[in-house]
Amino acid sequence: MKYKIGDKVKIRTWKDMASDFEIDFAGDINCPGPFFSKLMEKHLQDDYPDRALTIVTIVGNYSYTVQESGFYYTDYMIECLAKDYVKPVLVLNRFEILDFED
Repeated sequence: MKYKIGDKVKIRTWKDMASDFEIDFAGDINCPGPFFSKLMEKHLQDDYPDRALTIVTIVGNYSYTVQESGFYYTDYMIECLAKDYVKPVLVLNRFEILDFED
């Protein structure tokens, strides 16, 4: 387990996880341990677009629960500590900066 209770973490994007894991018959991402569901993604998109959630419990040796929802998350679903996340930007010239979209 990489994270501890109280850590605010950034959840990986659907696209990022789908590139690493298979999509199952129900259309969810088959991560090791609990899967990442379409409902989890919708919850993040609708309520937490910054994808930053706070860990409140550690469940066994493989998952976390978060303050913001009742879903279980694993290290495979977490990108990094939210404070360590730096949004990538592309500098075209000294006058233009474009934000990358996930």
